[in-house]
Amino acid sequence: MNNLKPTYRLVETKVTHEELGVYHTFGIEAVWGEKVLQRVEDISLHKDAIKTLIEKCNRGELSILHFMDVVEDFLADAC
Repeated sequence: MNNLKPTYRLVETKVTHEELGVYHTFGIEAVWGEKVLQRVEDISLHKDAIKTLIEKCNRGELSILHFMDVVEDFLADAC
């Protein structure tokens, strides 16, 4: 599994909050075939930003070993 380069795809989650109502958040899952290797939900409210990140991960053939680092960097840059 050291060289595993999965495909990354969009995850949309519907959230219901008592004060904020219903809204959607977006995240990423790493898949190998049809098996979900790792999923991170609720990364952003901005679908286009997550889609751009997914495109970069897929284009760069990101290893699953670095997936969480990339998500953490994205969140740090968003602050």
